Amino acid sequence: MSGFGKYVHKNSLVHSINPALKIVYLVVALVLLFTSRSIDDYIIPFTTLTILMILSKVGLKTFLLDLFKFKWFLLVVFLVQLFSFVKVNFTSSLVRASNSVLLVSFSVLATSLIFRTTSNVALARAFEVILRGLGMKRIARRVSLMLMLALVQIPILFEQMERIRTAQTLRGQTWRTKNPMRALKSLESIVVPLLFFSLKRAESLSISLEMRKYSASNKPTLYKPLRLSWVDSLPLLMIAFLLASKFLRW
Repeated sequence: MSGFGKYVHKNSLVHSINPALKIVYLVVALVLLFTSRSIDDYIIPFTTLTILMILSKVGLKTFLLDLFKFKWFLLVVFLVQLFSFVKVNFTSSLVRASNSVLLVSFSVLATSLIFRTTSNVALARAFEVILRGLGMKRIARRVSLMLMLALVQIPILFEQMERIRTAQTLRGQTWRTKNPMRALKSLESIVVPLLFFSLKRAESLSISLEMRKYSASNKPTLYKPLRLSWVDSLPLLMIAFLLASKFLRW
């Protein structure tokens, strides 16, 4: 389960939900949170998200560890929002900073939920379905292909980066230094080999697709086509609950 958002195979209700509806749930929740006026508006979205995380059987600890990986980013967001409005009183700035941290935290947890419970192929297919539904049929297939390849390569690049870092450490490379020039030099010893690996990997994928006579214009066949089932009523009910709670507050 190492790595942010790595897919975890479980036999749960959340894994069986149509991935397109998971994305719609995330978009609706984020739109509503962007228009929120107080911290109380975050209670219902976080409640629905917690229910989905529990039903996924992945474990709340896994999602919290994914969130913990963004601790420094959350701290920066909090401090920027807290001290960027000089003319506003401290209480208002504190509320605004807390809202921003909660919004980013919800985004990270919801994204982690989608990635942990949806395979890369199904997720790419879901984006293709959504784009086709929005009338973008010409680019839907190409975008889904790029997304699927990117999602597949991200964990591979992280693993390769760890291998490079371990190899450089065994060669005597030090990573903790107060000198910024040495820190950049240490970073270069990781970035350059990783860049060459990425280019070589991209070339191999291109040759592989070409040898299989893959064409983005052809109509694809699916082993497991996306269909709606009774399980999909769960995110639909949660979306309706989010919308109802928001409009009732207004």
